[in-house]
Amino acid sequence: MNSRLALVAIVLASVMTFSALPAHACAMFAFSRDGLVFMGNNEDYIKDGYMWFVPGRDSGRKARYGRVNFGFADRFAQGGMNTAGLCFDGAALAEVPYAPDPEKK
Repeated sequence: MNSRLALVAIVLASVMTFSALPAHACAMFAFSRDGLVFMGNNEDYIKDGYMWFVPGRDSGRKARYGRVNFGFADRFAQGGMNTAGLCFDGAALAEVPYAPDPEKK
């Protein structure tokens, strides 16, 4: 029970922290514990986000999982999850210069 309470506290603290900061970006998190994986994200950079469902197929040569997508009016999926629980989201970060280490191959 203590781990569930800790999880709720972390999520609530994150929501309160991120909602208090003015930003034009999306947030995401992922962590695992005791064999469970938790993932969350939001697509709030532009208002009027979209959510749409793509049904799975079980006939034909190849079965396909159904999925839910999250994005904007262009219907380009920015994040989502399929019926097997596989999730994805993208993150845009500032460029970081690469400095090779001459001691490594």
